Amino acid sequence: MAEKMFQEGWDHLMGDHFQTIDRQAGQALIIRAMLNGSTVAKGFCAFRGWGSSGSDSKNPNHAEAYAIFSGVSKGFTNLNNTNNSDGLTHTSSMSQQSSKSMSVELNASVNALAMMGYFCRNGYGTEVNMGDSIRWFANAAKKKHSWAMAMLAFCYQEGDEIMRDEVKAYKLYKKSAELGYAKAMFNMGEICLVGVRGVTEAEDPDHDKAMHWFKKAALQKYAKAEERLVEYEKKQSGRLRRALRSLSRGKSRERGKSRERGRSGGSSDASRTSRTSRTSGSNKSGEGIGVSLAVAGGEIGVNLAAAEAKTKREEGGAAKATLEKKLVIIAAMMRVSLALTSPCQKVFRVDRGVVDGD
Repeated sequence: MAEKMFQEGWDHLMGDHFQTIDRQAGQALIIRAMLNGSTVAKGFCAFRGWGSSGSDSKNPNHAEAYAIFSGVSKGFTNLNNTNNSDGLTHTSSMSQQSSKSMSVELNASVNALAMMGYFCRNGYGTEVNMGDSIRWFANAAKKKHSWAMAMLAFCYQEGDEIMRDEVKAYKLYKKSAELGYAKAMFNMGEICLVGVRGVTEAEDPDHDKAMHWFKKAALQKYAKAEERLVEYEKKQSGRLRRALRSLSRGKSRERGKSRERGRSGGSSDASRTSRTSRTSGSNKSGEGIGVSLAVAGGEIGVNLAAAEAKTKREEGGAAKATLEKKLVIIAAMMRVSLALTSPCQKVFRVDRGVVDGD
């Protein structure tokens, strides 16, 4: 029961196994687990300086924590020896309840393996040893410890005492995210914004997939994912406003040109009418001819007006088509721009998933 309580506390503290991040609740559960006899909880409280573990937050006891995690990790081998080579636990000589108890104990031991990797990486209670750190993380990752997977992914990402391998890093982050670790979900979002060479499903930047992972992490109250969603919403709103302003200016220019053409056509009609009148007045001997010319002029004016109306209709259709093309182009530019102007210009600029508060 105590070990299960520790796991629940860990999940709330870290945002693991799809749990909403609640650090206060996580801390309270871990302290209760320690008081109820959880050895791993005792080591974690010593590391963080919580409760009555013999240390306080101003002076956490890393040496004590390392000794506890080391002891639990060594004991893990003995517990794991009860497993067959296919990974199935022997249950013929034990009750179902005992089997479940051993399963919880194994899970607790996996947490200790992961913490050993973290301690060796940072030199808490021991010397910094990146090689040992990677081995501990790898052992925990094999047992499907999502946080250890994310830490191992970071090692592959950075090439820390191991050959840099972005494909392996991507796969580990993805497995960790699928197991419910919020920071790994966030990292997947960052990765999808820039793409990964060598991974068919993530070769090119994919804004939609990135938003999918950011939203999943945000559902678990992971602050950085929430900030990223707000940031992109603001960018999209800004781009939409600019696009609409651009379209509005384009329509205004089209209307201005139409009015200018209309004024030009009107002055030409007036000029033609004036010339017709002068011709009619000067030809005193041919009033019939003058009347004929006036009628002809009127017909020409009507024809010109009809032609101008037709031209405006055609121009309106062309302007609408042009407007639709502009909207398509702007939409495409916005999608590309979202990836190109992302703050994450470098592949794997991600949160490496350290223990919160460390």
